[in-house]
Amino acid sequence: MSSPRSYSPVGQCIYCGSRDGLTVEHIVPYSLGGTARLPEASCRPCAAVTGAFEQRLTRKMFGSIRVRLNFPTRRPSERPKTVLARDAATGLEISLNPSEAVTILPVVHFAPPGMFRDPPERADSYVGATVEARQMQPDDNSRWPLLGSNTYTFKQDFDPDALALTLAKIAHACTVAEFGIESFSSFLPPVLLGQQKDIYTYVGSSPAHIGDPTELHRVQLHLGHPHYGAKADYLLSVSICLLSSLGLPTALVIVGRANEQWAQREAARYHSNAIGIPEPPPNLA
Repeated sequence: MSSPRSYSPVGQCIYCGSRDGLTVEHIVPYSLGGTARLPEASCRPCAAVTGAFEQRLTRKMFGSIRVRLNFPTRRPSERPKTVLARDAATGLEISLNPSEAVTILPVVHFAPPGMFRDPPERADSYVGATVEARQMQPDDNSRWPLLGSNTYTFKQDFDPDALALTLAKIAHACTVAEFGIESFSSFLPPVLLGQQKDIYTYVGSSPAHIGDPTELHRVQLHLGHPHYGAKADYLLSVSICLLSSLGLPTALVIVGRANEQWAQREAARYHSNAIGIPEPPPNLA
């Protein structure tokens, strides 16, 4: 894991604008191995709201993979010591050590973001998404026959909404960290705070995969987007591949609209016509 990277303090909540009781915001969740920190970036009420859906993702949907890979936790006493399995033949449940259990890697393939569909649409559900459960075989299943079976089934939670919201949170915080909160008008705070429900207007699949098997996570920022051309002019978007080393798909989050003066000034950092990817992309995990 890389050493922590800390950005300059923001000095206001990046979700509601409050300047009271500010806390550090991890860009990629700490519980997923994220180390990049954005100081003085979230007030406590907003942190409680965003932390709730982040915990739904990291404790439930990604809970078993976090145990398997020994991801960091602030509550080690609460980390499960066993995994519940069901004998496929008898239906009886037993407890296995994590090293003896099949680990389910939940994978969600989203539809494109609603803003980039043809025609554009507001989208408040993950209709069009597909899910799959990839299996990581146990490190040691030698005890299975002694327990009475060679085949067990394991429960796995899927929560596409929690994943989409966490991706949006990462994208919003990353854009503030890299470009500054004054450089753009964000679409995401009302969705992240639960005031709007159309998360899939802004979050969806990416037309280009940025995953790298040597990196835990991959994040790339775009001013515009090379795939969407003029449709994306002055839009800031972020490609995110969580658990890149495990081959998860890349998502695209449309963060907001860049301030025109800032975008024209920064265009030289990008490929032609202010559309492209910063070189090199920031290492956020």
